[in-house]
Amino acid sequence: MLTFESLNQQTIDKITALAASSDLARYSWGGRGRAPIGYVKGMAVVYGLCLQKLRARDSAALAMVRVVDGQHDVFDHYESQLRAIGLVTDGGTEVDRLRALFVILTGLGMRESSGRYCEGRDQSASNMSAETAEAGLFQMSWDGRRASTEIPRLVETYSAASARGGFVDIFREGVRPKEGDLSNYGEGPGEKFQELCKSCPSFAVEAAAIGLRTLYTHWGPIVRQEAQVRPEADKLFRQVQDIVGVQSTGSVGKPAPQSSGWAAMWAALLAWWRGSSDQPTPDRPAEPAPTDLAGRIVAAMRKRGFKVDDVPGNPNVVYVEGMGPDGTKNDNTPNQFNDARFVIMFGQDGRPKIAGAWEATTEPGRYWTENPMNSKGAARIKFGQYTAWQVGMHHTHEALVQTGGNVTVCRDLNEDYKREGDKEDTGQFGINQHWGYDFPKNDLGQSSAGCLVGRMKTGHQQFMALMKSDPRYKANSRFVFTAAVLPASEV
Repeated sequence: MLTFESLNQQTIDKITALAASSDLARYSWGGRGRAPIGYVKGMAVVYGLCLQKLRARDSAALAMVRVVDGQHDVFDHYESQLRAIGLVTDGGTEVDRLRALFVILTGLGMRESSGRYCEGRDQSASNMSAETAEAGLFQMSWDGRRASTEIPRLVETYSAASARGGFVDIFREGVRPKEGDLSNYGEGPGEKFQELCKSCPSFAVEAAAIGLRTLYTHWGPIVRQEAQVRPEADKLFRQVQDIVGVQSTGSVGKPAPQSSGWAAMWAALLAWWRGSSDQPTPDRPAEPAPTDLAGRIVAAMRKRGFKVDDVPGNPNVVYVEGMGPDGTKNDNTPNQFNDARFVIMFGQDGRPKIAGAWEATTEPGRYWTENPMNSKGAARIKFGQYTAWQVGMHHTHEALVQTGGNVTVCRDLNEDYKREGDKEDTGQFGINQHWGYDFPKNDLGQSSAGCLVGRMKTGHQQFMALMKSDPRYKANSRFVFTAAVLPASEV
């Protein structure tokens, strides 16, 4: 069975960029408002994944598109709504059916959870057993497994791959878990199902997709036809098909007739290779490694699996530890502003450019290392990418403050100015992105207790101006920004 590795990073980046600028991302859902941008991106990416799985004749994907004879198929229940936006499932192709299913799913997710991947059970309900407690985007519970034997199989597949995320980093964009969201109820397989629905959103999508085909009565909003069916979703998923290389004609598992023998085998192999491989095709050589600083930083981000936003106008915030703003690497001596804060944006030509670069530190200074605010030790942010910051105030000045999500820090209890061997601590610790009060380059003073600090006030003001120019922030002043922290050795 294929997993989410079936989509390479380049394809994922194309899909998320498309979704971010789509009509669906701007649509205001009745009673819910705009969907979290991570939900729109995530649904588009999982649709691309399921197209790839369908191409490979994966059993879970086939369960989503098979012709069903029975009274509990969502296509029969939603036939008039689907026809109203030009979607036909009776007699349509497998791809048509899969796309229609995802259009319904998208509306269901907004109705059930407002597009929040981490949504916990309905606190007003009494369904607290492992069997009936609802979880995730579609508020599905473990008793829904009776819809198909494929659902327990999906649990096994995603449990083995859960450490790799199920696209949770995409779905969490613009979403902040509420108290109790991540709690699970009962024990055994039902408790695991709840956890998996929230930690691996692509699992939740696939399980609900299968369930809707034979047991739509599991979802009250579907029974009452409250889940909206939107043409904007259909348009986005058609465009995803173009990126993945699947058309709405014929069955993706049954190629058009072609010559027999070795020529046919080679053509089929080449088509599969182009559609699902991370490797360059024989007639498309790999691009050379970038030599410009922006390109190198983006390449390092992608190598780590970080999200790269290539939509023109959307900033990528990246801190590189042990590097100056001109790209020169250094020995990362403690208690100095010898790291760099970068803002990278993509142009209309699809190439990354550095929109801003400033002296910074990603580490606590000597004062706060020796006099830590936390008894566990000073906080040194772990290399990684986090969606955690909103525009707010740090003491007396405007900054990106950590009010939008968790980060992981390494606690320097032994005061050796290193991460190695330190205990990790995850939570909201006020790891803000603020200015360094124009302190000398070779002395952090008390400017950093573990925050991401730009040395100069003027540079920080330029940084904040770029953040506030983000179209997503202009549309929503509570937008949650993402930032990455990398070691210079990887750039």
